Amino acid sequence: MQKVDAAVYGRQKRMGAFCDEFHRLGHLRTAMKGFKLFSQLSGNRLFKVKEERKAEIEVEALVEEKMNQLDFLQDMVRELEEKYRIELRKKTILKS
Repeated sequence: MQKVDAAVYGRQKRMGAFCDEFHRLGHLRTAMKGFKLFSQLSGNRLFKVKEERKAEIEVEALVEEKMNQLDFLQDMVRELEEKYRIELRKKTILKS
């Protein structure tokens, strides 16, 4: 009778240890899955912020370039207008 009781007790103890280990591994898997999702999301957020910043820098550079072109063209127009005025003065002087 003691042999049967010991076998039952041993089986229950092994099953309990197996269940405890299975339960612990389940919690570990859940925690690792949560950590993986968290790190993936935070990585995606960092990537998004980095890409947005890169796009902002590119846009700012293009805007600056276009503003420089605009200033250059405006200066050219002013210079041509000044040359035109000088030519008109020369013509009026020659006519008179």
